[in-house]
Amino acid sequence: METLAEQTIVDILGNQMDLDSQRVWIRDQNKKIPQGDGLFVIVGMISSKPFSVNKYSTPTDDDTGLKEIQTVIAQVQIQTDIISRNTDAITRRYEILTALNSTYAVQKMEAGNFKIFKMPTAFLNASEAEGGSRINRFSVTVTAHVWYRKEIELASGDFYNDFDTRVDDKETIDEADGLIEFTIDENTDLGGLA
Repeated sequence: METLAEQTIVDILGNQMDLDSQRVWIRDQNKKIPQGDGLFVIVGMISSKPFSVNKYSTPTDDDTGLKEIQTVIAQVQIQTDIISRNTDAITRRYEILTALNSTYAVQKMEAGNFKIFKMPTAFLNASEAEGGSRINRFSVTVTAHVWYRKEIELASGDFYNDFDTRVDDKETIDEADGLIEFTIDENTDLGGLA
């Protein structure tokens, strides 16, 4: 997945609910809800539980070097808040769930290697958190399974070509020279073992 799950959900909600980037965004970007009527949607990750963190190296496409592939698989909790000063949040809150279950959403999930788990069963009415401003606010949290992948091309000095090793017995273990010492490098003939 090249983008965060929150970014993909913002894209899905914007597309399915016909909202532009001024009306649907990722939380914690110091944005304020604009004055006036209309619907606003804010998406943000509230927790993440990594299942797997891996790395492995593979030859570059032109076989001249190595690249490191780093992956993370995690379960994330993503909260979506739907907000309005008028009744739009009340009357359109169900569209969050239909958007996340749409064909467009399924296509985005398949393309991004992530999956939204079973739909939540309840919205939380968080309107009172807005105090005296009387903004309608509803929150829903979904669980998603995400897979992130990053490739880093390794410079020639970032990987090992030469390996020094030694064999010791009880007499040589504390000495500077081992019983047997040898080096394996890219020119070493391993007799068909490589």
